[in-house]
Amino acid sequence: MNPQPKDYELISELLALRQLDDVYVIRSANAPKNTTSYRYYRAEKDFADLCGWLRGKGVKTKSPIHTLRKEFGRLLTEGYGIYAASTALRHSSVQVTAAFYAEDTRRIVPSLLGRKVTAGNLPTSQLTPTGGIVAA
Repeated sequence: MNPQPKDYELISELLALRQLDDVYVIRSANAPKNTTSYRYYRAEKDFADLCGWLRGKGVKTKSPIHTLRKEFGRLLTEGYGIYAASTALRHSSVQVTAAFYAEDTRRIVPSLLGRKVTAGNLPTSQLTPTGGIVAA
């Protein structure tokens, strides 16, 4: 398919726009409104609900979701090794994981379903080829 003359016109217009310092493609006589002084987090309610649930299960830290992630990483390291934990946590390298999870802290995760869950009584699981966990 050969480009039509109108295609060349469009290409030249787009190339001209690329050269402009303006960040807007469509110009307006009205000034932009940058009046918001806050950042919007679209999952704020879910985030608050999860934090509340974790606090109800005994997590009293400043960042309960981070504490949950740390416990997840610790249990993976203990049960499946540092490489599995590094993959599941999506760390940039095994060294990053080792810096935080190589030392055994023997903490207990929050109680779930009315009982204390530790690495010793977790349900049997297996790792997927991508490093995720699938309950057996």
